[in-house]
Amino acid sequence: MDLETNSFTEFAEDEFDIHFEFQKTSYDSSSAKEKRQISLASGDYPDVFF
Repeated sequence: MDLETNSFTEFAEDEFDIHFEFQKTSYDSSSAKEKRQISLASGDYPDVFF
């Protein structure tokens, strides 16, 4: 599923006048965990981790 163009993303962006910016990692849980930890340590917090 493409997060940028799925029906829910498009509906939410149109309905609430917002824009989502997705940052993706691989499906390997260790690289995703490392990227999350670096993000938290740097103070550059995203709105949501999904």
